[in-house]
Amino acid sequence: MFRRRKDRDPEGVPADELDTHDHDLTGSGPGDGLDDGGELAAEAVAAGGELGRPAGPWDVQDAPDDEQVRLDLGSLRIPGAPGMELQVNMDEAAGSVVAVTAVLGESTLQLQAFAAPRREGIWAEVRRELAAEITKDGGLADPEEGPVGPSLRAKIPFPQPGGGSALAPVRFIGCDGPRWFLRGVLTGPAALDTDAAGPLLAVFTGTVVVRGPEAAAPREALPLRLPTAAGDTVADGGEQPPSPGQREPLDLGGTGQQITEIR
Repeated sequence: MFRRRKDRDPEGVPADELDTHDHDLTGSGPGDGLDDGGELAAEAVAAGGELGRPAGPWDVQDAPDDEQVRLDLGSLRIPGAPGMELQVNMDEAAGSVVAVTAVLGESTLQLQAFAAPRREGIWAEVRRELAAEITKDGGLADPEEGPVGPSLRAKIPFPQPGGGSALAPVRFIGCDGPRWFLRGVLTGPAALDTDAAGPLLAVFTGTVVVRGPEAAAPREALPLRLPTAAGDTVADGGEQPPSPGQREPLDLGGTGQQITEIR
């Protein structure tokens, strides 16, 4: 169901609710043995014949006709998963949607789409800039090859209620598409554990990005919107205009998935 909650200062957010959408799209530290498995995502990649977009995420022009029910949030169409909740992250001052977070158990996957140059991807550069920013802030960052391609495994410092700080595990994943870039941020057990990450990685590879014809500067966030009705979903890659109506709890394909608005 929809519920509104004001954004809190990131310094006061517990590890399992750590906001990462405020990191700029921009050193590496030692790795500690993250398993690059993830059966669901690995199978999806293998089906495409190579790491990367041939197995998803998809552009709206080449999305598969898989009859998968996806929630239409404007530039992103996100598939459901059993037991998963979607949270729409709001910028309260601007009144706009800045990111979408899939929550499954204690793990989360935050998704954001950005404009990219027509002839080149930006994920490699973004990984380097994120790693430099994280290490500058006292965290650890380790680029590696993961089940959905190159990723950045990190530990980000955040203050503890009683003073001091602790490092929260985070894993950044990304995909370059035609004139867009999709970034995902895994937190909680999914940042470290293969089994926990698998279903969320499948959500990432199953996401459809709608770039649109509008001009946008590279790295400019693609517009997201709140769903307007429970029927605001698509079952294929075709275009669907927003439908008017009151916002209400959304259930994708009988999965029990619900969407929550967070401010």
